Amino acid sequence: MAQVIAIQMGLLYLLHTEYHHQQQQQQQLLTKSSSGPNIHGASNNLHSSPVKTHARFGGSASYRRPAFLSKKKMTSCGLFRTSSGTAAVIFLANIWVLLTLPASIQSTHCYTSALARGVEGRHCEKALEKIIYDVNQTLDDDSRSLTVFHKTCLVNVQKPRRSTPSRGQIEAAVFEVIHSCPGKGGVTISSTNLIAIVHRTTSKNTYEINQPRCDKQRCAVSQEDCMAAFQSLPLNRKGIFIGQERVYASNATRGNCLVKIATTDYAPFRASHVDVGGSFRVLVNGCKQHAPGVIFVNGGTAGFNGDLRISIRNSDHDRLDDSDR
Repeated sequence: MAQVIAIQMGLLYLLHTEYHHQQQQQQQLLTKSSSGPNIHGASNNLHSSPVKTHARFGGSASYRRPAFLSKKKMTSCGLFRTSSGTAAVIFLANIWVLLTLPASIQSTHCYTSALARGVEGRHCEKALEKIIYDVNQTLDDDSRSLTVFHKTCLVNVQKPRRSTPSRGQIEAAVFEVIHSCPGKGGVTISSTNLIAIVHRTTSKNTYEINQPRCDKQRCAVSQEDCMAAFQSLPLNRKGIFIGQERVYASNATRGNCLVKIATTDYAPFRASHVDVGGSFRVLVNGCKQHAPGVIFVNGGTAGFNGDLRISIRNSDHDRLDDSDR
């Protein structure tokens, strides 16, 4: 307890020093404003291709962003630019956030690759709003992973199955990454094995619902073989897909077509052939000449935030790969 208090007092001192330093900088900038432009006034307009995200039901209309994030601009250094009239409020808000972060947070690692740069904190806030919780504002106990994204920011949360972290714990962990790794993203790990990962979005780590993604190379599969493989995916007595425990994925091969289905959140399946048959036909029709191909279907898992991933590929290609090893 004494160690925690000492750390908190140290943070208060550092923030207090930073506050006065920012005040001095602002005063200097005001003094120089008549003789030259304010170089810190330029906004950091990062170019990013808009990523179409899929809607989640049960969005959080009651979500309130922390005061220090409201209507602020990010400078190129990753610091929030404010007017002197609100500096004291920002200073106190930062103290509140740091002191209310869970003591269980053990470590935070920031990405250093140039490709990781360009994550905007405000986009991470929007991504967090897409997470679905139960009435008690906790996650479900069936899933082990969830992914949400908005424009430049992708948030991935991982937890042990049967664990039900609260909304506050998740948001605090993500904000820890945002503040420790401004503009870059990173990973925070807690002593309860809650992991929060913030990435820059790319075309490879995001997806659109019911939009087939086909390989650019020409590698055809038989439409009839793919439909037969899809129909032979294992089911339980209720007609729901079943898969290997923990990963909840299964596959089937017919002719030259290999079909795989999995849940994105590592939760049990809650879908049948009837539920995803239409999406699978869209995948086969779109990618039959350019396999491998993949499509994502909204829901279909026991978790609140999971989707189904269905893929097809030429099974002859797999056999060729195996022979080369």
